[in-house]
Amino acid sequence: MHQPPNPRLAAGLPAFLVAASLAISPSLARGEGPVPAEWRAAAGLGLSIGMGDEKYSAAAVRVDAERTLRVLSPRARLAVVFSLGMTHPADAATVPIGLDPITGTMRTAEITWDANVFELVPAARVAYAASPTVAFYADGGLGLAYTATRVGVPPEAEALGISGGPDEGAAAVLRLGGGLSWTPSANVRIGLELVGVHARFGGGVGSSFDFLASVSHSL
Repeated sequence: MHQPPNPRLAAGLPAFLVAASLAISPSLARGEGPVPAEWRAAAGLGLSIGMGDEKYSAAAVRVDAERTLRVLSPRARLAVVFSLGMTHPADAATVPIGLDPITGTMRTAEITWDANVFELVPAARVAYAASPTVAFYADGGLGLAYTATRVGVPPEAEALGISGGPDEGAAAVLRLGGGLSWTPSANVRIGLELVGVHARFGGGVGSSFDFLASVSHSL
């Protein structure tokens, strides 16, 4: 004859399993360990300020893909962020090209240039939750940058071998960033990067200091 389960045994079994799992893995008791994969896509707009040469300052656009990797503590998480960014600096310069023998004045020519700077940087992100909706984060990553330059040189200046604008080419880029985020809902997050250093080593434009505001959504 079938016997009904013991109510005390049925109630105590889940508690026993939880206690056993915490004893086997103390990290679970501290709220640490791997978490289910979560991807977020973010679009950001900001300002890139040339360090040492402000003519490279321009608006900055960036797209991020972020994936949470691990829970470090009940408040801290580790993630990986893949960032694709672009800036478009431009400038013009007036250069002397010779002395007019009739008027005795110096003749000049205007050289214009603009450049597209692309960056692809994978980075590690550590986020710390100060409250259920506000968190602080810090990024550190190493990637590549490429600068494509277009220069407009008048024929008289070109005949003298005068050129302008930044060099084209690839460079390594070290990105260090930090800021805060606000999560008004489970899917939407608003970020503000207050510190963003892009140190470039190689061809193209020089290093920059960036500010960025972004909106992300979980996928």
